[in-house]
Amino acid sequence: MDYTNLLLGIFALGFGAYMLYLRITNNISNSTKLLKMKELMGDKTGNLVHLIAYTILPIALGIVLLYTTYINSAQN
Repeated sequence: MDYTNLLLGIFALGFGAYMLYLRITNNISNSTKLLKMKELMGDKTGNLVHLIAYTILPIALGIVLLYTTYINSAQN
């Protein structure tokens, strides 16, 4: 079993889930990164870029890493 991919997958999935939780509960509005993105790109585009970069991509990466770890451990 590849523990590095397992830990990175768990961390990425947890981070993405936490950011999703913050978005759902509207606690994300104080994020300095989000505020800077909104300032540079406008509200709609900044929100979209932040959603993709800090929520969707980490969740997708976490799922892929956990899946590959599971597949590789099942084959051995």
